[in-house]
This record gives sequence, C-alpha cells and structure tokens, in this order.
Amino acid sequence: MPGEPSRWASKQHWLKNKPSNIKKIPLHLDHSIWYHQFEQMKQEIRADILVCHEAPSTHRYGFRVVDELAKAIDAKKIFHGYHHKYYQDQINNEIEVTGVAIAGVVNLVGEQLIISTNHDLQGL
Repeated sequence: MPGEPSRWASKQHWLKNKPSNIKKIPLHLDHSIWYHQFEQMKQEIRADILVCHEAPSTHRYGFRVVDELAKAIDAKKIFHGYHHKYYQDQINNEIEVTGVAIAGVVNLVGEQLIISTNHDLQGL
C-alpha cells in the first residue's frame, strides 16, 4: 500500500514468507513496484513524464508517494488511470497531472482525444 511501511523487503522476501495456501503470485503483487525498486527508481531514473496506475495526491484517493516519485525523477507531467475520471490539476504549481477516464485517450497536453461512453465499454 503506497505510503505505508513495507511489510516485505522485496518480491523474493514475500515469496519466502507467503502463506502456504497461496500457490500463484496474485496479479497485483506480480505487477507491483516493491519498496526497494521505488527507492532505486528515485535515485536512477530521470523522466519528463510519469505514467502510473495509482493517482497522486491531486485525487482525493491518491497517494503522496506518487508525488514523491514524480519529483525525484524530475517529471513535469503525471498521467494516471485507476479512478477512471478525467481531470487536470497540478502538484505545487510544478507538476501537471491528468487523470484519464476509463477507456479514454489523452494527448501529451492532457486534452481528451477519445471520450468513452457506457455504450463504448460493453465487453470490457
């Protein structure tokens, strides 16, 4: 959970200590960024754009650790999904944030290019 102390040092640590009844790695853990990876990314990566699933603090259900990562990598923009609502905001008047609507498409300025409707989402 972003922003909370990590219970596991790494994916390998989780695998070594996982409950015996779990045979396969849950999808959310298999595609997670582990704490050591997060710290390594802050030190080694530089990027203009951060694209992530979780929202930064600009969304009411977002996480400040996304802000922290964006600042550490010198990102100028964050694009995120998850909450499936289109919006634009800024973090400290520095980093532009665009929340992308479900099945939506935005350009690098954050303008919606494709706006989905419930009809469009049938079969997703």
